[in-house]
Amino acid sequence: MPKKTSTKLLALVTSASAVLACSLTAAGTAHAASVAEWERVAQCESSGNWSINTGNTYYGGLQFAQSTWVAYGGTAYAPRADLATEQQQILIAEKVLRAAGPGQWGCAATAGLTDDGVDPYPSTPVTPPPAATRVSPVSMSADGAHVAFVDGNGNLANDWVSGGTWHGPSGLGGQARADSPVVLDAAADRAFFIDGNGNVANDWVSNGVWQGPSGIGGQARAGSPIVTNAAGTMVAFIDTSGNVVNDWVSGGTWHGPAAMGGQARTDSGLALNANGDHVFFVDTNGNVANDWVSGGVWQGPSGTGGQARAGSAISTNGSGSLVAFVDNNGNLANDWVSNGAWQGPAGLGGQPRSDSPLALNTNGDHVFFVDKNGNVANDWVSGGVWQGPSGTGGQARAGSGISTNGSGSLVAFVDNNGNLANDWVSNGAWQGPSGLGGSSR
Repeated sequence: MPKKTSTKLLALVTSASAVLACSLTAAGTAHAASVAEWERVAQCESSGNWSINTGNTYYGGLQFAQSTWVAYGGTAYAPRADLATEQQQILIAEKVLRAAGPGQWGCAATAGLTDDGVDPYPSTPVTPPPAATRVSPVSMSADGAHVAFVDGNGNLANDWVSGGTWHGPSGLGGQARADSPVVLDAAADRAFFIDGNGNVANDWVSNGVWQGPSGIGGQARAGSPIVTNAAGTMVAFIDTSGNVVNDWVSGGTWHGPAAMGGQARTDSGLALNANGDHVFFVDTNGNVANDWVSGGVWQGPSGTGGQARAGSAISTNGSGSLVAFVDNNGNLANDWVSNGAWQGPAGLGGQPRSDSPLALNTNGDHVFFVDKNGNVANDWVSGGVWQGPSGTGGQARAGSGISTNGSGSLVAFVDNNGNLANDWVSNGAWQGPSGLGGSSR
């Protein structure tokens, strides 16, 4: 709920079933305020940051407590207010305003919040579906011999190949925030994640033993993805102000964070190429965009050509010359570089599930996703033309991550029982699924 609480509001939350049954798409006009009023409240409550999560137990631009967000139906949009759009937060705030009045916000008087009867969205608004919280991240090393994930206790863990057999799981050292991704570098000797305080952190190998965790410099907003370059010396993420930023190693020490140029949509994915000199995201207008390094300085942002649907994942190849995403029609699509200029978008062949991640191999000629039936599937290039989709063998549970090795001959995911599993190519055909050893949260 907003920062000011009252027993009256709690009584309304528990007893006013009529309020809770109201449509999420029409706040009504008995008690209503304009968008401009709500934006003034947000400016006072959170400096206008609709995706803020500082760890103070209040979330989003209007600083909802989680209990109020749940009670007034906010989880139909997103798990927490900071993961919802501005419009979605205002719609839930309208319901609180109607039930308890403007006094529930400490900033109401300063911002001039009143029951002025001005419906903020006079026609039924079209709100994008929430991006699924990827609760089961998976990251695979370039050689496909290591898979990192978050176990049922929130601990970073891994499975690994030794003597041709998968072993594990074993803990790496860190504990990840509920919505944290996990990403390995190519050599599988660094694992990056977001800790319980919102800090970007890592575990690392020294003398053959995992060490950590240790913060590397930045704080990530709720739902932020994390990506690293092949060497594990640069990490990109989205900060609490919505900026695409990075931490980097110089002289053996982590530095940052520093802005790279772009601002990402609330539900944007991120993708970084192997060298760490191209980063891709979805901007606040829904365009697929990138920042890039030229002359040692980050440039951008600039659009690559396509528009991504709400909640779309993003993946790029090793060189950063191709970016895959899900377009507004739900089709798997890509933009690509030809003769030094971005081309596209063009469809690749598949239609991913609404919460599907994406994973491109190094060459960018295999892309993996979860289809609408929950099957792990791929599109691939043959004779210079994209083919597919075709299933690889396994089924992925809701919220499962997907990761592939450098060659695209192995894909890891979380199955419907919560187990780490993989499909793999043998004699030119996909085999599997088979368990790797661990269970994901």
